[in-house]
Amino acid sequence: MRTPTVEISYGFPSAGIKDTDTSPVMPGRLEVSLGLDRQLKTEYGSNILDYAQPNLFIGYFRDAGAKTDRGEVSASLWRFGLGAKDGFSYRIGDNLLTLSCNSAWVWSRLSLKETPSDSASRIRLARFDGRVKYGTVTEAGITYQFGSSFGVGVGFERALVYPNYVFLEVVGSSALQFAAHQAAGYVVKAIFSANPTLGPIAHFILKNGLNIGLYELRRSNVNWPFRSARPLFLDSATLTVTIFL
Repeated sequence: MRTPTVEISYGFPSAGIKDTDTSPVMPGRLEVSLGLDRQLKTEYGSNILDYAQPNLFIGYFRDAGAKTDRGEVSASLWRFGLGAKDGFSYRIGDNLLTLSCNSAWVWSRLSLKETPSDSASRIRLARFDGRVKYGTVTEAGITYQFGSSFGVGVGFERALVYPNYVFLEVVGSSALQFAAHQAAGYVVKAIFSANPTLGPIAHFILKNGLNIGLYELRRSNVNWPFRSARPLFLDSATLTVTIFL
């Protein structure tokens, strides 16, 4: 059975392009997501549930106005996307503690409010300014659900906005990520068999650890391992409230 959800999140983003002197400043991010939660019983006991949630979302990163320092330019950004969350939940009485690994395809439009003073930053940021660009999002999330009504959560999100879309390189890079996650899945399954209580934690650490490692590689080459351009990155600590309908 799936439960419709409405999630509202607020984030505290930092943005930039690796080895670029000027960074866009967007001090706040508001996002709304519509999803379908699924919690399934597992073979590991009644207190451990298999969690998944497909979702649609739209978000806005607000600009900093005139409050920028040297090496910064005020900017705003709209984005929308398709996401999926997966992980495991611990049942605690009538409540649930969910540890998840979240990923999404996203389309973003950056709007610079100022012009960078140095030419290198100006050229690199111009590739994103005023254009809708494809990108990806990964997030490690922890949510505590109170009964069947609402939940609160925290997360750390890392997003990449691609300067251009090269189909074969994107497919190749994504295939490597998929293979790495499949391998991690076998390790997680072995840990579940040995100690079911540690399984959800192992899944959370291994799957999100893989995403973080790949993110760092892609900050230099967006379609790693292929030699490719540097993306715009957006890192955000997030706070969320989820309403279960």
